[in-house]
Amino acid sequence: MRRILFSYIALLLLFPYGNTSAEEKSKVLLAKHKGRKFLYLYKIDRQEFNALPIWSTTSGESPPLEISDAIRLARNWVTKNRPDFETNIISINLVPLHITSDKITWVYKIPITSTLLNTYLVVVTMDGKVIEPIKEIPTHD
Repeated sequence: MRRILFSYIALLLLFPYGNTSAEEKSKVLLAKHKGRKFLYLYKIDRQEFNALPIWSTTSGESPPLEISDAIRLARNWVTKNRPDFETNIISINLVPLHITSDKITWVYKIPITSTLLNTYLVVVTMDGKVIEPIKEIPTHD
């Protein structure tokens, strides 16, 4: 048992989980999407995250970014940055993210398909920013 525990600790010291640089610690993960070849991560700086508009579903008010605006922003982004994809929207998900325990912001997660049935995720924040995904780990299917 000691040998296993020691081996595990040694592995953690040699190969720490994730990137622990100061720059990476200042990022907030908004979403992940597994594509055909890569895992895509959607991150923003912590300062940007803390400044996102707050919205409550119980307020009776519309979200800071209307759904039609989020769709328009997603389609424009895909047309410009992923011309291999059409703008066939599969669904629109409004997902809460906690800034603090009592402050919640939301993001739109909009999956879009290509003619080859690949799926690409577009993430739009409540301040109208489309988050540029980061290609991370190659996926092996």
